[in-house]
Amino acid sequence: MKGTQTLTGRERFIQIAAEFFLTDGFGPVGLDQIIDAAGVTKTTFYKHFESKDDLILAVIEAKHIEEMESMAEYLRLNATTPREQILAFFDAIDLWLADNDFRGCIFLNAATEFPHESDPIHKAAIHHGDAVVTLMREKAIECGADKVDAQQFAMDMYVLITGAIMTRRTAGHRDAAKLATRTAEMLLERLLARS
Repeated sequence: MKGTQTLTGRERFIQIAAEFFLTDGFGPVGLDQIIDAAGVTKTTFYKHFESKDDLILAVIEAKHIEEMESMAEYLRLNATTPREQILAFFDAIDLWLADNDFRGCIFLNAATEFPHESDPIHKAAIHHGDAVVTLMREKAIECGADKVDAQQFAMDMYVLITGAIMTRRTAGHRDAAKLATRTAEMLLERLLARS
């Protein structure tokens, strides 16, 4: 991520808002809080965003890009084969869930706070989940699975990932990803046996 000194005005708003939204949720955070934290006027805010919803969308889109790039880099550095990359994904989730600063998943939070499927914020949040499913499906195909098995496997992995995140968030279990990894390994071995 860029240092604070090199952020554009728009990027600074996104960074500040993301911190507020992760800590307090989307609804409770007022636009004035974000503007005050940025140390600018409302006029400056409206040069970059049409509304709070527009800012929320920008935050979700920026976090999506940041997290997918970060995950791709983690997989590149920590695994070589598709099988190893699938399991390394869970290792990365484990590091995140074990962090003392863990505050939940901004995408799951957004999908929950904006539950209507036609809402652009809900759609943006779901897009991140779709990207995770796509990544898992591609890795399964690289392991030799056919498209049907790969899609089912990817959905199974997504359920495990979101389940681990919600278990950490709602029950405080820091080892939730490790528990999910055991099931992921079994499903992966079954997939490889069928391929």
